[in-house]
Amino acid sequence: QPCTATLMDAVGHLEIGWAAGYGGAPIGFVSDDVLCFHFGSVATFTRDDGSHVSAHKSVGEGMSCLAAHPSGLFAYSDHSLPPKIFVLSFPHPEVRCTCEGGADLEYRDLSFTSDAQRLVTLAGIPDFTLTIWDCVTGTVVCKADCQNWSGVSRVSSNPANWHQIVVTGPDCLVIWEVEKFREQYILTSSEVGLPDISSPVGIQAVKSQPKVTIRTLPGEEPYYPFSLSEVLTEFNNFSDIETCQPVAINDHCWGGEGIIYCSCEGGQVLKIDTEVMSVVLMANPSLDHHVDEEDDNVVKARHGSANCIAVNRSGVHIGSKDGVIRCIPLARGDSTDKVCVVGGQIDSLSFSPSYKKLFVGSSQGTLYWLPAEHLKGPLAILGHGKGQFVGVDVVLSGNEYFVTCRENGLVQLWQLGSSSCIGSCDIEVSCVSLSASPSSHSCAIGTIDGCVCIVDFNSVESPQIVYQLHLHHGSVRHLRFDKSGSFLLTGSDDGNVFVCAALPSQQFRVIGYTTISGPIQCLSLCTRGSLSSAVVAVVAVVDDQASALPSVGKVTTFQLAAASVKSGSQSNLFADSTCLFADDEIQKRSFDIDFCPTSITCAFASDSHDVDVYTLVEKSKQLLKLKIPEFGQDKEASVLHVESRHPAHDLPGGYVTLSLHGKWLLSCGADGRITARLTASMDRVAVVQAHNFNDGGVKAVCFTGDSQIVVSVGTDGSLACWNWSFSSQGRQKSGKAIEAFKTHQAVLDEIRADEDEKLKALPVLSVEDKSCGRTWLDEMVTKAHHAEDEKYTEMKEEIRQEISELRQSVMRLISQNADVPDIEQLERQDFNLDTEEQQRLTADSDQQVNKVREEIELGNIAKLYLKEKIKEQCWDSMEVQGKTITGFDTRMEVRNYPIRRRGSEEMRELEFVKLQRKIELVELEAQSEVCRTSTHATPGLDEEDDEGQQEKTEGRDSDGLSQYGSRGPQFGGDSELLYSQFELISSERQMNQVVLLKDCIHRIKLNYNKEFDELLHQKESEVARVHEKNVRIRKIVSNLQLTETLFDPKPSVDEHPEWDLEVADDEVKVEKYVSAEERKKLEEEARLAEERRIAEMGDNARERALDMMMGGRLEVKTEDDIFKDLPKPEFMLTRLPESFTEDEQRQAKEYEKKQGMLLEEREKHRMSLEAELKKLQSSIAEARVAFDAKLLKLHRCRIHTETVVYEEELKILRLMWSLLMQEELAIKETVLQQRLEDEKNRKIHSASQLLEYKKQLENFRETYDYLLQEDKAMDRAFKKDFSDCEPNVEILYKIFRRRPRGQNLKVTDDATTTGSSSLNPFAVRPLSARGTRGFTAALDELDSQSHMPSAEGVDSVIWHRLVTARRAKIQSEQQVKSAALELAEMNAFVQRRTLEDSEIQQSIENTFRELTKLREERTRMGHNPEVQLLLKQGQVEVDPGNFIPDFRDSVLVHRSVIEDLNATIKTLGEAKIGAMNQSKDFRKNIASLEWEHRKLNMEMEDLREKAREIQLLKVTKELQRALIDKERDRNQQKEITTLEETLAVTMEAHKRRREDHKRRVTKLRRVIHDKANENQEMDAELEELAVSVAERHNVEYAQAQHPSDDKSETRMRDIRARRRLVDLAKAQAQEVAVLRAEVERLRMRTFPALVKMERH
Repeated sequence: QPCTATLMDAVGHLEIGWAAGYGGAPIGFVSDDVLCFHFGSVATFTRDDGSHVSAHKSVGEGMSCLAAHPSGLFAYSDHSLPPKIFVLSFPHPEVRCTCEGGADLEYRDLSFTSDAQRLVTLAGIPDFTLTIWDCVTGTVVCKADCQNWSGVSRVSSNPANWHQIVVTGPDCLVIWEVEKFREQYILTSSEVGLPDISSPVGIQAVKSQPKVTIRTLPGEEPYYPFSLSEVLTEFNNFSDIETCQPVAINDHCWGGEGIIYCSCEGGQVLKIDTEVMSVVLMANPSLDHHVDEEDDNVVKARHGSANCIAVNRSGVHIGSKDGVIRCIPLARGDSTDKVCVVGGQIDSLSFSPSYKKLFVGSSQGTLYWLPAEHLKGPLAILGHGKGQFVGVDVVLSGNEYFVTCRENGLVQLWQLGSSSCIGSCDIEVSCVSLSASPSSHSCAIGTIDGCVCIVDFNSVESPQIVYQLHLHHGSVRHLRFDKSGSFLLTGSDDGNVFVCAALPSQQFRVIGYTTISGPIQCLSLCTRGSLSSAVVAVVAVVDDQASALPSVGKVTTFQLAAASVKSGSQSNLFADSTCLFADDEIQKRSFDIDFCPTSITCAFASDSHDVDVYTLVEKSKQLLKLKIPEFGQDKEASVLHVESRHPAHDLPGGYVTLSLHGKWLLSCGADGRITARLTASMDRVAVVQAHNFNDGGVKAVCFTGDSQIVVSVGTDGSLACWNWSFSSQGRQKSGKAIEAFKTHQAVLDEIRADEDEKLKALPVLSVEDKSCGRTWLDEMVTKAHHAEDEKYTEMKEEIRQEISELRQSVMRLISQNADVPDIEQLERQDFNLDTEEQQRLTADSDQQVNKVREEIELGNIAKLYLKEKIKEQCWDSMEVQGKTITGFDTRMEVRNYPIRRRGSEEMRELEFVKLQRKIELVELEAQSEVCRTSTHATPGLDEEDDEGQQEKTEGRDSDGLSQYGSRGPQFGGDSELLYSQFELISSERQMNQVVLLKDCIHRIKLNYNKEFDELLHQKESEVARVHEKNVRIRKIVSNLQLTETLFDPKPSVDEHPEWDLEVADDEVKVEKYVSAEERKKLEEEARLAEERRIAEMGDNARERALDMMMGGRLEVKTEDDIFKDLPKPEFMLTRLPESFTEDEQRQAKEYEKKQGMLLEEREKHRMSLEAELKKLQSSIAEARVAFDAKLLKLHRCRIHTETVVYEEELKILRLMWSLLMQEELAIKETVLQQRLEDEKNRKIHSASQLLEYKKQLENFRETYDYLLQEDKAMDRAFKKDFSDCEPNVEILYKIFRRRPRGQNLKVTDDATTTGSSSLNPFAVRPLSARGTRGFTAALDELDSQSHMPSAEGVDSVIWHRLVTARRAKIQSEQQVKSAALELAEMNAFVQRRTLEDSEIQQSIENTFRELTKLREERTRMGHNPEVQLLLKQGQVEVDPGNFIPDFRDSVLVHRSVIEDLNATIKTLGEAKIGAMNQSKDFRKNIASLEWEHRKLNMEMEDLREKAREIQLLKVTKELQRALIDKERDRNQQKEITTLEETLAVTMEAHKRRREDHKRRVTKLRRVIHDKANENQEMDAELEELAVSVAERHNVEYAQAQHPSDDKSETRMRDIRARRRLVDLAKAQAQEVAVLRAEVERLRMRTFPALVKMERH
């Protein structure tokens, strides 16, 4: 930590001048018209009209939260550990007191009480403590623990009654009541339950939590009744937890009559009455139902989050995230919500102390106020903008204005004398750097897209962008002007440093550039001589490629002479035509450094031409001073050494800068501190905590021109101006700085006027001009290439021609070389003319191949490691690997049980349990043997025991599996060591049983796996036999020349999972890579094998004899000879049979005989082969079927085994559940015991305190009685004291009893009248101070001699005695009244404590009762274990329900009971059926009669209905004619004929109309086709119009940036008039519709109708 005293003694220290910025913090008031808020580490005081009053920097380390009171007090907490609270007064901030010890890490909120005598604080992690402080002494009045409500974040006290305090958080609302007993304070809490987020509006029946009392006595620590036991108990009662989602509270405020209003995250608004603890949901936007308009507590819901809330008499004001203020009226009958749109997110709402203005704060940096009556016309007080600053610098003369730039592109011009922003402009692109020009009223802005923008400040109210240049491909992170304002240097991550002319007269042209090997981390320059005779740039670059250490960098330096670069025509200055500086001309050098700097600044040394560099190092958090040797000297130096090291900041990063005269050095960092140093003595520093380190600290800092003011910007968007408070020695040093500044300004004033005129002449950039295209360097490279092409066109053409001829010659030689003999041919590489290029390409390819090979090898190693880990965990650790058997003809798959190898710990535990169980069995057997020996003398008893033992054995044989609970013994899971389920009482036995059951499951699985392995081995044997038979079948098929499909089963990987660990050659789909060494080895092995084969093929007598004697075969197969054809004699092939001789004929007959026999043998052999083939195929098919049957049997065994395993696991789960329940009951018992002890301690503490309270109450009652007796004694002693005035004693006694009553009433009436006309909801509260002052004035007026009676004998002396006595009597009466009030409060207090003591006693009894019940439950569970029984399906007669049966209300009985009951039921059922048949027959007759009766009634009703219709029938003329007309049939026939003719005519007309319609359709189709063509043409026109509309839209958008108020009002009037006309038209249309409906109704009334009359 740097020392802060040495430089203060020598020069001075920094004091806050003013601060700007607002982040949406809560607003407080120190007077009626002065508001305050904190931003960063500064509290700002502003008048309600926006004028700045003052700023106060935190006395401690930063500022976390702030509270203010209209009486002129404000308090804040800092960030120190532990944090402190400072209480100060306004307008001259002086620390009245410091509150320490209330928190360990943080305070979340502060709030003054209404009388400003106390301060309420809320501590955060880890304390969560509510503390009330005395604002005069800084001591703790009382405190309470809020550990149960760790989410609380806001606290406030009731303005009308400071004894009520509310603490809120997102998930809780707690009301605290402060009670006082003499000098002792007690805090009582009551938590209010929050309604559900989907609850309807209106009064909510939300259950509040019981009150908890926390006491603080003088000299004692507070007693907290909360304990871990209560928390655990509530946690264990998980069944009572509601699944609803309560509302989340954002903010709260107090209303009149003890009402609390809360705004919630979902837009809900709550109203809590602290008197009756009721919760009213006033608004709920999440509901979409009808709202009762007559309910006073209900308003129409509005969507949007209720971010903050404030209340006055007119209603509840809610600020939302959408920038809208909604006012919910509180007056009865007023259901219209007031809405005011402010814009931007609203984060705070506050009324002024007079409740005439509503102040609205937003985190976007704006602060408004509105009239509290009508909420119209928001006026901005602060509007500094939002966004993080990227830099700050002074402009113009250096002492009048400074400029800032934010990340969003907002450039702002500020006045140093005040906190007002006098001008701004928007770059409309993200910015990253800023630098102001000393030679003109302009600044340079670096953007994220590589552009440099020049902003003109000649018009301070409206800055403008006049120039833009695209220089870099990356962000322009560094911008630096030299001291004279002649050069502008830019740097970026692309490694290029551009030097530009900074004068407007030179059009900001680029002079040149140089390249740096790496991304530029920092950039600085310094100037020496007059008018920039030399410029030195220092660049720090992290060199990741040259060094393996990430913290090693390079410093690159170069210098430019002003005379050599002003004209830009020096050709030797540049290395090429792209204006790249020649390294020798600019004396470019590079130095290595062993650290990575974050910021640098440099200056020429005063005693030499060396350059002093000051830099901040990120990792070491130090400020280093380096010295760069003079240019041209010590050219061999390659490493810069640190000259001195100094502690800088506590956090990495930062910024460093020098004053104009180079004597003062400023540094800032993320810790929020600004450090000032003298360059002559770096150890002498001054430190100021400027900004909050929690928000990122200080972003940048700068001196003014005369170094008298320091301006800093924070990463949180805050801005602060700091003034030097110099000592006597500091004034001398500041005088030198001012003198240097004036000298520098005198030089610059000569050129500034001319340059400003040139700057004004530059045109303002439009939107199109701001778009960035190619960079300047890209353009220069393109121009250089074009110039080079134009200059060397002929030479390049000649070279291309020569290369072409040379290529043709080489290709001709290659073709000739291919035609010559092989011995004369040259290698292809001999024709290579560029061997160096070939070697380079070969080396590059080899390097890439090696890199790829290394990556592949590393990847293979990683995969091998992963393979080994998987194999170790999933294969090596398995005792039995998982396998699957697949059927031959079925898709059935049967798996075995994969079993993991049991560990040593598990085996030791199993052996221990087995040994323990064996010992228990031996002990039981010994005990039974002892019992049998002791009962040997009574043979009758032995016989009974034998009979009982026999019965038990028989019962166990019959019901063994049922009582065992599973079929494990049938599947190899039986064990004599298992406990009976009825013996599992203790937890130790249950744990042992679990271990034994796991061993049984293991043996069951092993037993099944044994059968599985046998079947798998059998399948392998069957597959081998099938393969052997297939060999024979293939031979038979080939002999018979058949096409048969063979069944050729192959073992699968599922049956042999170990195959997955081996890679076969056919699995590798790519060609194996063979290295040169391996290739040589393989060739050698092939050569040796070939030599052995040739040697073996030499003179081998054995093979030669076998070939000569037996045709090369040791064994002759007749089967092969059968299929060989007999050779015909030669004569049979050459001659006809007629020419055969006798011998030849005999030979021919023998041949035919042999041929017939051969054919017969072939036929026999074929039939035998077919039979053998069928036999083999049938044997294979039978084997397949038999194996599939065995596999099906194994599958069923697997199902049964799985069932048994599940049964055993179910027993394990039940035992584990029983163990968990026992453990839970034990924990609950411990918790209840702890709670009982806590409550007993509470009871002891409460009883002792109650006794002490009662003693104090009795003592005070005696004091009160004494005061009352004294008061009565004074009344009785009056006549005795005035006995010398005997004739006038009664008159004087009446005057003695007179009191000034009327003035009190007047004061109260005035107060009531004043309060009723105000919007202050707390205006109608007792004004005790005004009443006391009024009573004193009235008493003084009553004591005047004007009220002295005119009776004889009453003079001024007696009057003075009377007034003195009356004054003493009034004082005594006041003491009696105050004592009576205090006595009443003490009585009420003692009664409440007595009630709490009885509640504690009742809680102790309830806890003891619950503990007793728990112990009984634990005992019952220990002696009533749950038993698993194995029953058949028909023996369970419980309704299974939806999932599983519920056996809680079931009874286990013997089957004979059920059979007897079923027999009884059957007998009774048969009797009931007989009775029901009799009843059925009787009821059948009754139903028949009832049906007949209903039929007759319906016929009668039908006849009545027909008669009624005949009576009501209206006889029309047509009906009369039909009745009278005798030729009715003929007329009907005539009508039919007429209708048929009409129908024929209609059909003919329909045909004609159909033809017409067809013609029309054809015509319409042609029209549609024409319209489609027209639409295509119009689409083309539409595209052109869309382009025109887009262009017009852009023009209108640009014009809309500055809209005309007159046009807006005109358009608004037109819109309103149109809206009125539309509403009028809708109303008239509705009236016309109503009238039409009425006309239709009247017209229908004239229609005749038959009225149907009903009889009742």
